[in-house]
Amino acid sequence: MAGRKTIGTRGIRSSLALAMFAMLSACATIRNAATVDIRSEPTGALVTVDGVGECETPCSIRVDVQRSATVAKAGYLPVRIRLSPGLREYQIKMELAAASEDVDAVMLGDIDE
Repeated sequence: MAGRKTIGTRGIRSSLALAMFAMLSACATIRNAATVDIRSEPTGALVTVDGVGECETPCSIRVDVQRSATVAKAGYLPVRIRLSPGLREYQIKMELAAASEDVDAVMLGDIDE
């Protein structure tokens, strides 16, 4: 018969095995999820994961796969990190941002004593 393809038992078994593998892989990803703790110095920094706001430090985030995160606070340089379910705690020491040229250019008035 032209134009018709017959799948034997072997082909069906291969398809089922592939489907089972895909389902089990998805379960493994869920099973490997972990809660990671994020602390910063100073506290109160905003943590965004993959561009979405998550929490304010100190906080905990559930991570199932490696993700990009940014820890940011006004007056400090943002810190970019990679969250991984294998590492359960992140301690971030934030660095003060340098004053901008605009701030440096402003002169303060004389102080009378």
